[in-house]
Amino acid sequence: MKRELSHIKQIENKEKVVILPKQLENYKLHMISRNLSDKTINSYITNLSLLYKFLKIDKNSRSNKSLLLDGKAFKETNVSITNIGITFIRNISTSDLTSFFKFCTDELNNEPSSLNTKIVIVKAFFKYLLIQEESIDKNVADKIILPKLGKKNIIFMNIEESKKILILAKDDTDNKEVMNKRNLCIIALLTNNGLRKEEVMEISIKDIFLDENYINIHGKGNKERVAYLSKFTHSALQDYLIERDKIYNDIHEDDKDALFISERHNRISASVIENLVEKYINKAGIKKAITPHKLRTSFAMRNYKNKIDVYTIASMMGHSSINTLKSYIESDEDNMRNAVNNDTFSDMII
Repeated sequence: MKRELSHIKQIENKEKVVILPKQLENYKLHMISRNLSDKTINSYITNLSLLYKFLKIDKNSRSNKSLLLDGKAFKETNVSITNIGITFIRNISTSDLTSFFKFCTDELNNEPSSLNTKIVIVKAFFKYLLIQEESIDKNVADKIILPKLGKKNIIFMNIEESKKILILAKDDTDNKEVMNKRNLCIIALLTNNGLRKEEVMEISIKDIFLDENYINIHGKGNKERVAYLSKFTHSALQDYLIERDKIYNDIHEDDKDALFISERHNRISASVIENLVEKYINKAGIKKAITPHKLRTSFAMRNYKNKIDVYTIASMMGHSSINTLKSYIESDEDNMRNAVNNDTFSDMII
């Protein structure tokens, strides 16, 4: 309940309050109760609202014997979905859902991965209506099949590239000393610990245990884990904390406990981290499309290549299963080739 109230308060403070249809509001509260992240919840509600909008326009188009809007016109058309109730939902067919997904591909130019995300979200919503809410008698989304996605190459940085951006961050003199020390810590935690940018943002002073050499991390779904520190990261944090103490009185009252402070003396935002990574990637002359999340991918791949077992890697990264890591492992052609060449029977000749 506490999370629900804070979530509602956050929306009221930062955004125009959006009144959702009853079933979407119920589903949102259901996701909050399951401790899903705000980012996940917003993604689900946004995509389901898009479905509602499409179906409302589509059904009106049929009754008026007019053509459904193209992608551009669809985006520019404001349609209220607030009054859509359970009767409307019960009249949705598998064919309606198929039309929506086709529209997303043909008119909204969704990539296969984006389309898959929409299908997963719609399937989860109808499953919720059937099982948790018991407001529908059948799940029309059950018959929708996820399209197979072609394997894509995973972009990650090798060990030399990772060292290069750490050295650049260590030698940086572009800002005030406290900001330079802060930037090195952020890059070190992203590179050496594979943290999500949101996790880096949320670290507080009370989460730091330098004597025991670890940090408490608040991950997705309010799951906590421990991140152990390398000597490099430990030293970087010690140096930063000394500099941070010097500006303590300037830090905004609400953010006194935040570990990483912006130049405006409040808790850093995601854009600060994104800009930092972009800065050092450009300075290093790395041509790959590297984001904070790609540093996390690089952490996983580096440990996998160093023969760390996948269960340990998953635990360090805050994954509840190894399924997310499978995409990295399955795409690692070098390891697959080596596995075959080093097989017990590889030297046998027929």
